[in-house]
Amino acid sequence: MSEPDQEKKKGLQDILAGAVKGASDAVAGAVRDASGAVAGAAGKAGELLNQGKDAIVHALDANGNGEIDLEEYITLGMNVPGVRIDRAAFLQAEFRKYVSQETIDKAVAETPAHAGIALETVD
Repeated sequence: MSEPDQEKKKGLQDILAGAVKGASDAVAGAVRDASGAVAGAAGKAGELLNQGKDAIVHALDANGNGEIDLEEYITLGMNVPGVRIDRAAFLQAEFRKYVSQETIDKAVAETPAHAGIALETVD
């Protein structure tokens, strides 16, 4: 190959190498920008999820302790249309391990407190 052809070849190789380097730098920059955008979006999504969770807890937390307790969960369930709780069956099932049948019958007829069932047993 003649010297002018070799110079042309070398010039073309330099141009091609510069173009490849430029394209590589552009792609790397785009990836960095996209990564930053994804991280920002993920952070914002996490923030929104936490705000949503906090709003739900606040709406359902009747006693204000920052948690949805069993009592609040049961109350919520009782307020759902179509949900019915057989009070007598519930009291029977819950207290049969702790008190006599006579006490359970009184709790069903009146209230567990009137039947003399201790608060610790009710909780």
